Amino acid sequence: FGKPFDFPTQSVDSVPYLIHSLALLKDLEILDRYRDFLEKETMRFTSRFIGPNGHKTSRGLVRPLHFSSMKDFAVRESSCYDNSMAGFLSLNLKRLKLDDPLRSFNYSEIIKENFWNGDYFFDDMQKKPYVAGDAQVFPFYCGVIRNKTMMRRAFAFVQREGLDEPIALKYTSRNAPARFIWSERFLRGYELDPCWAQMGPIYIRL
Repeated sequence: FGKPFDFPTQSVDSVPYLIHSLALLKDLEILDRYRDFLEKETMRFTSRFIGPNGHKTSRGLVRPLHFSSMKDFAVRESSCYDNSMAGFLSLNLKRLKLDDPLRSFNYSEIIKENFWNGDYFFDDMQKKPYVAGDAQVFPFYCGVIRNKTMMRRAFAFVQREGLDEPIALKYTSRNAPARFIWSERFLRGYELDPCWAQMGPIYIRL
């Protein structure tokens, strides 16, 4: 598609979920056996999604390109979900005592400073005035934001927008001013207000 699109073979959440799975598994033998591979992949993640070697000029934010991610069809600029995944990765690398190329970044502060508007989290750095379900769920699910007052406030806006009706959870309302790649024309509204079962249990658990 050309700029600003970028479709790497690796999605922005694949490495964070892999590392999280190992943190849950707590199998030190597997960890030791694949340590070199895992640290290589985390460096690759950082170089691809944050910038070469997690360079501080990026301020830790995920690059404003269209990566494979939650809502693949949506054209977002450094989404709240993607940055939550970066924070998720960093937290789990610390738990596993693996080398963390993101250690110089505080993702709790990064996400609060760049996405929180006092009521809910913006979907991405475009900061358009709509509520996105994934942006309200994943900062808390990933453990990057632990403030329960913020969670109650964000979830109140999820409910106000009807994103948890008839079942949890929709990405956005039907009239959200989101942008999509051209192929979304064949599936109008596919990533707006259908209910997504992969988010529902997470939302209910929280």
